[in-house]
Amino acid sequence: MPNPRTLTTLCISLAAVALVAGCGDGQGSTGSATADPTVVEQCTVIFRYEADVLVDAADVWAEYGGVTGSFGGNGGALRCRHRTPGVTGSYMQNQCDDVCAQGEQRRFLLRFLLGQSTDANIVQGPVDLFECLFEGNPASLSELNMSGSIVGHGLDPLPFEALQMNVSCGGWPASTSTSTTTSTVPSGCEGDSCGDVYRVDFILDDAITFGALQWEARFADDVGQFLPLGDGTPVQCEIDGSINGLFATSQLPLPLCDDCERQLNVGIVAIGGATGPHRVISCWFEADESPAPSDFAVTVVDASDLSFNVFQPAPVISVQIIGPSE
Repeated sequence: MPNPRTLTTLCISLAAVALVAGCGDGQGSTGSATADPTVVEQCTVIFRYEADVLVDAADVWAEYGGVTGSFGGNGGALRCRHRTPGVTGSYMQNQCDDVCAQGEQRRFLLRFLLGQSTDANIVQGPVDLFECLFEGNPASLSELNMSGSIVGHGLDPLPFEALQMNVSCGGWPASTSTSTTTSTVPSGCEGDSCGDVYRVDFILDDAITFGALQWEARFADDVGQFLPLGDGTPVQCEIDGSINGLFATSQLPLPLCDDCERQLNVGIVAIGGATGPHRVISCWFEADESPAPSDFAVTVVDASDLSFNVFQPAPVISVQIIGPSE
């Protein structure tokens, strides 16, 4: 069965990202009319949710056409990172920065998703959600306007006005990790009984452009298990780097069983769509012997385009095994 909580969260996120017409004139923005452009400081900007509630997901649009300064270059070169532990998928993008094309706004999007099958991955506020590095006149940051949505326990909407921006200047921290991530092969377990770690690629075989895609992959317990090993945390997966989107995963049953069938659930929202044939996501799998693609029975339970039209028949998701990892 598909995970309705995960799918609903993903669909809410997809519906929240439609771009509106901007005000770019092709010349960029000159920033605040009152802020001194000769004042340039390096500042850390923390976006913090102040309410004492459980937080599950966040979409934050920050429009800064009136700000004198920069959060990074155009496109994906945004100097931001999420600060929330246990984030499954995060997405950060600068629509434009110093140079804006006709119809573009100077704004960026910050997003994270904790939508999983267990409530252990929901964080308790007050909590720091995002950290961004800003270079410019900090006085002009009062011109930054935020909008979006914050989702809590049970998909309940939370008051957005509890999101606050805290600014500290005087130089950036020595470590300036941003939204760029690197692939790390996880360790499975310790001891002589541990198996090898393989990468399981899930590939969209059809020539379609999807906005939302969800599937389940069933396999016997003696084939192996996805990492981490059945402790209720999300499966360690990486969405393909060419796809701008969010994903959520879960592995059932919990805890892992013997002599049973296991199931991996995956849900993906592609911002602006993703087109096949294409590798969609890779997940780490531990096994004593090399698994075969035929060991995984994949069933697509939801597939729709950017207008939420369901694809009929459902597209095909195939499996490719890479490894074992050294």
